[in-house]
Amino acid sequence: MSQALGMPLLKKAIALIRKHEALVVFVALFVVYLSNCTYYLSSTDTIPAILLPFNILDGRGLFLDGFYNDYYKDTTNWWGNYYFTFTRGHVLSMYPIVVPLLVLPLYVLPFIFIKLAGIPIDMHDHVFFLTVYGMEKLSAGVIAALSGVFMYMLLRELFGRKVSLAGTLFFALGTSTWTIGSQGLWQHGASELLLLAALLVLVRNVKSRKQLNFVLLGVLTALLVFNRPTNALLAIPLILYALSDFFVAKRLDGVVAYVASAAAVSLPFLAYNLYYFGGMFGAYSGFGYAFGAGDVSTRLAGLLVSPSRGLLIYTPAVLLAIPGYSLVKNLKPPALRNVFYVYGFSVVATMLIYSLYECWWGGGCYGPRFFTDMMPIMAIFVTFSIDWALKLKGSGRMMALAAIAVLIVASIAVQAIGAYLYPVYGFQWGHGQTITVEDQSKLWDWSDTQIGESLNGIFNRSAGYKYIIENGNVKVVPAG
Repeated sequence: MSQALGMPLLKKAIALIRKHEALVVFVALFVVYLSNCTYYLSSTDTIPAILLPFNILDGRGLFLDGFYNDYYKDTTNWWGNYYFTFTRGHVLSMYPIVVPLLVLPLYVLPFIFIKLAGIPIDMHDHVFFLTVYGMEKLSAGVIAALSGVFMYMLLRELFGRKVSLAGTLFFALGTSTWTIGSQGLWQHGASELLLLAALLVLVRNVKSRKQLNFVLLGVLTALLVFNRPTNALLAIPLILYALSDFFVAKRLDGVVAYVASAAAVSLPFLAYNLYYFGGMFGAYSGFGYAFGAGDVSTRLAGLLVSPSRGLLIYTPAVLLAIPGYSLVKNLKPPALRNVFYVYGFSVVATMLIYSLYECWWGGGCYGPRFFTDMMPIMAIFVTFSIDWALKLKGSGRMMALAAIAVLIVASIAVQAIGAYLYPVYGFQWGHGQTITVEDQSKLWDWSDTQIGESLNGIFNRSAGYKYIIENGNVKVVPAG
């Protein structure tokens, strides 16, 4: 009797989940991303981004003079206040301002609460301090969870439900989307969100052309590029698609809508960058990661296989993107097929650009932070391989699925290690040497790796290093 009653309830529950599957995906991922709430995996890179929303809502605009003079001016960190820049008599963010503007709506209610409670907008105040860093964690989690939703919706346009869920699981938990995108307000999480939103609009437009889609595509392309200059390479397929609508479909309305909306969004950012920094991409283009032609092959190898930064070490399932790319030919609409073909070249070009960076390892972080922006594309190619394996017959199907499962589980395990066990600042662990441009040997030391040191924390919580934030300073100290 109980089984007879239980089956209809189970069916209703499944039907309800499927009806609201996007919401279920969001909530599930958001809970996972915030489940390590006692850990701080972000960086001083994000300081301007986490301050600007409160700064703007408090009527101070984009000038961070108050926070700098009252709190950050006297920092004793050896890396200084690199995240600020001084121009035209004001203190501004060294980084693009797209991220703090995108998350601004999330800060409205906390800001109102702070004002009503009489809490000063001052980092010396412990409640405000905790609110700032708590909002960073929450905002990054929202961005990453939304990225997971858009990934699932995008994959559902291309594949069945099971394949889409598998692809989304890999993207959300088996890549740096978890350990980078969901943990701090770097530009990477927003890059993923904007790229996936643009691709979702594009795919749906291929199926049902609408002028509004070109408007949205233009807006998203502009935000993507001004969020991070290297994203210009990831925007190329979007631009080519919009232009192809004119050359192939012989219609002008789409490309006009695309260009007009992209220009409308770009102009304020362009004006800000030119006025305060004298360059299209602001202070970012001339900051920090100097380009150097030497040792490009070594840097590229480091980005791919070094034990403490290699993509294939931290996300081994990305290997499936290689055969997955060859399966793009199975996409029916030529326009869609061409977009993903071009994305293969965009990914390779982006990898090569990062291999020119002298600081190719991305500073203090867990794993290959710079590759986070490209993870949506790689995850889509991986999903092509998953779909192919599920369509096989006989023993070959089981072997292929088993191999894919091993790679995806391994990827998720490595990311989970970072999310829950990573006990150290990103360039100092184990023996404590600091990674510098002059000495990068630590990144190649197989006996002293980030992953190994994190695992060591299971058995020895005093192992390695930890860092504490105190009076505007980040101090790296022995964990014991």
